[in-house]
Amino acid sequence: MTDLSKKRLDRFVRIVAKTRRQISEHFFENLRIPAAPCLDILLALHTADSAALSEKEISDYISCGPSVTQRFLDLMVSKGLVEKDDDKVRLTASGKNELSGVMEQFHADFIAKVL
Repeated sequence: MTDLSKKRLDRFVRIVAKTRRQISEHFFENLRIPAAPCLDILLALHTADSAALSEKEISDYISCGPSVTQRFLDLMVSKGLVEKDDDKVRLTASGKNELSGVMEQFHADFIAKVL
């Protein structure tokens, strides 16, 4: 790897680390929940082909067991980010707004600097 490549990689890693830290801080300060895996759950629901995912599909997406997934989903329901109906989980309007705000900030802090 050339010195220039090392510098670019170092800059990129620093931007990624800073952005992840900002997202984690946002989730903790504003929602009092951990960004990982809650952000992944929001992303999975947003990108799902259907309007909802099963708890098993979410477990598979975030690579967690069912009991761990259940705990995070219950936490997210209590914050109004998702709703559960039988075995299906959906984003709420609040969840969509939260994800939109995080992604706008992600774009400003990360994508715009990298591209």
